[in-house]
Amino acid sequence: MVKNGEGGSWSAPGPKNKRGGLSGLINSMPEFQDDSMPDIDMVEFDPLLDSSNVGPSEWCELATLVGEYYFDYDGFVIIHGTDTISYTASALSFMLEGLGKAVVLTGSIIPMCEPFNDARRNLIASIMFASQLELSEVAVFFNDRLLRGNRAVKVDSHSLAAIDSPNFPPLATAGAGGISTPNRHLWRAPPICRLRVHTNLE
Repeated sequence: MVKNGEGGSWSAPGPKNKRGGLSGLINSMPEFQDDSMPDIDMVEFDPLLDSSNVGPSEWCELATLVGEYYFDYDGFVIIHGTDTISYTASALSFMLEGLGKAVVLTGSIIPMCEPFNDARRNLIASIMFASQLELSEVAVFFNDRLLRGNRAVKVDSHSLAAIDSPNFPPLATAGAGGISTPNRHLWRAPPICRLRVHTNLE
């Protein structure tokens, strides 16, 4: 499942910034017609939110959505603006106790509607990681690295490597040779309890 919640750099002025616009753009991508790509369903916030307006109520909505569809999908991808993506990822990592599937947040610096952009690559890689059944945690994928959600931070507003994890190595990387997992030993072990969604943030 792909959850499109925030506008940010993913959306651009015009029709693609309206409800269904980005979903239509993603559905038209030839990559998703390839048999090697997993099937996806998309859900959108209405209205789309700038990530600077995302806070506890939106975190609760996202966590509840994961809990509601938990047994229907192998993993979840959340498209998020970069300004607060690290806050959302960190919050979800604590709100989703006993998470046994991947929840991958991603975003971009350059909108998908631009001829040159990082949005397309980030989305495709995030979906590939989210479909890996071995990944049992909240993560952020940006540029070429999969980062632990509660260790990610925005370090640059203009670089394609805008999100980093200075104090913890990447969980995996994606490059010309495909997906590399030299730090596979750092991945969280599968949970020993059922998923519990915590939405009381008092």
